[in-house]
Amino acid sequence: MAAPGRLPRNPVAGVAAAMRSPTSFTHRLWQVPTSRNRSTLSKPADFQRVMRVRVQLFAVARELQGADQVELELPEGGTVADLREAIRTQAPKLAGLLAQLKFAVDEEYASDQTPIAPGAAVACIPPVSGG
Repeated sequence: MAAPGRLPRNPVAGVAAAMRSPTSFTHRLWQVPTSRNRSTLSKPADFQRVMRVRVQLFAVARELQGADQVELELPEGGTVADLREAIRTQAPKLAGLLAQLKFAVDEEYASDQTPIAPGAAVACIPPVSGG
C-alpha cells in the first residue's frame, strides 16, 4: 500500500486488495459460499422440483370442476397419493369426491403408490352407477 495521502502505483491493485479484505462491503456482497457462510446462498431445505400434470376428468368430476381437465403441480417423481393431495389443495371442488375417485396412469388403473412420470396420461375416474 502507498503512504498516507499518496496514490498506489497501480490503483487497480489497491482496489483488488480492498475487495479481498474480509471486512470490505464488496467482499461481503460478492462472497462465495464457504462452510461458514453457505447458508447465505444455499437453497431452502424444502426446495423441490415440480412437474405439471394434466388430469382428464369424467362424469361427476367434470361437472363439479366445470372443465374437461385440470392441471396440477406435483413434486417431481410424485405418486398418485401426491396427486390426491394436490387435488385437495389445488382443485378443492373435487375434494369431496377424493375417497371414491380412482385414477389411471397411462391407461392402467393405478394404486396410491404408482409413480407418475412427466408427460404421463392421467385420468380421474369417479364412481359410476347404472346397469
